[in-house]
Amino acid sequence: MNKSLVTFIVTIFIMLNTILPAFADSNVTLTVKTDAAQYTAGSKIQVSGTVLKGQVAGKGTSPMMQVKNTESKAIEIYQWNDSEIDGKGNFSTTINTAKYSNGSYSIQISANSAQTVYASIVITEGKPKKEITLDTNKSEYTIGEKVIVSGQVLLDNKPISSENVYVTVDREGEKVLTDSPAKITNDGIYSFDYDTNNAKVGLYTVSVRLTDKSITNTASFKLIASTTQPDPGKPVEPTPEPDPGPTVPTDPKPTPNAPEVYVVTSESLEIKGLADKGSKVKITDKKKFIKESIAKADGTFSILLDKKFEAGTILYATVSNAEKVSGETKIVVIDKTPPTKPVVHKISDKDQKVTGTTEAYAKVMVKAGSKVLVSGNANKKGQFSLKIKSQKAGKVLTVVAADKAGNSSTSKKITVVDKTPPKVPSVSTVKSVTTKLTGKAEANSKVYVKAGKKVIGLAKVSKKGTFSVSIKKQKAKTKLSIYAKDKAGNVGKAKTIIVKK
Repeated sequence: MNKSLVTFIVTIFIMLNTILPAFADSNVTLTVKTDAAQYTAGSKIQVSGTVLKGQVAGKGTSPMMQVKNTESKAIEIYQWNDSEIDGKGNFSTTINTAKYSNGSYSIQISANSAQTVYASIVITEGKPKKEITLDTNKSEYTIGEKVIVSGQVLLDNKPISSENVYVTVDREGEKVLTDSPAKITNDGIYSFDYDTNNAKVGLYTVSVRLTDKSITNTASFKLIASTTQPDPGKPVEPTPEPDPGPTVPTDPKPTPNAPEVYVVTSESLEIKGLADKGSKVKITDKKKFIKESIAKADGTFSILLDKKFEAGTILYATVSNAEKVSGETKIVVIDKTPPTKPVVHKISDKDQKVTGTTEAYAKVMVKAGSKVLVSGNANKKGQFSLKIKSQKAGKVLTVVAADKAGNSSTSKKITVVDKTPPKVPSVSTVKSVTTKLTGKAEANSKVYVKAGKKVIGLAKVSKKGTFSVSIKKQKAKTKLSIYAKDKAGNVGKAKTIIVKK
């Protein structure tokens, strides 16, 4: 074989073994994934992926993320640099959904010389997480010690004081205290002292709950007998006999304890609580209202009401036996009645305020979708007037009111009315021989052509804003008026033209 031919073949072989692997390694591939498919509003999304050049990390490929909504509009863009790509080609970032509306989104990742990859996510309305913590100051007590129950009410890890906390105590499966209200401070911290003087030894479970019975917590403690013993290093001295004094007769009917009354709200039709078994419980407003009931064997009582009481009403509860009456338990009726649905006056696309009426001093919120446009308070007459930017005709606004106690009304939806007249139409030249007048005007409106006071032509404008009106031939120098009227009945200014020869 010719020596030069051999040399040529060897050279080609070396080039193929060098260039082809390099070409293969330059093939860029991408992957993408999210830590979940569905998220609640305000949560964070972990986006991760890999970029490879052949089998090695894809440095220099500039991977870029775009988050797009259902209208394919990019609402967030992020580009990774080489320092954010590790040795295996991995990259990641975090998206905060607080600024996103509810709905579906597409996450797409692109890079130089790579095929774009996608991931889909859905953002839904998130509910605030409410919880109640619980602790006892010890895990074991002797009879006679107070069990201190305490904790905090939290909403999204922030303390709230607008909730009511109820305490229940069980002894080995048997209830010894049911739904007794705890004291709560402005920091959401509650406390309750359980008296063990008349309790029995055993294993106890204390439970706490909010008004919403699905929010609960439990803890356990042990109650043991007192084990006080004399010091074995000292002789036990006999206890001297007490000096017999005059005998004091025992009161056969001691004054009963004042009752414990569970929370009474403006929506309550029943008053419940705890009292000495068999005693008579009386509820009164010290005017006309009086209701009575007998406490059951387990110490609970229940009194049905004929009507609901207004928030802030003060009632009093007492317990009596055959001879004596307890002290009073004061009951303040808590506001749990939401304001009525707000009355909202019509809003047009020219208005820059929302007006209406609701409960006096209530906080009013105006939203467009999930976005809050404005909020403010009604006056003592329940009137409100809140400034907003002009809204597009057809947009639906939601108005809701909340009182000082945090009760929210049902929402009132109102559609922005079109009060903006169409613009002056643009019209082509009209001559004495013209039988079709053409031009442009507001889409889907109607165009009228008048000669003097008489309408000589009418046509509907297309969705692209063009129109063509059939008219009879007009004499030269005739004055024509052309104007548009939209679906809402708004009439625009007229365009005046003179018919030419």
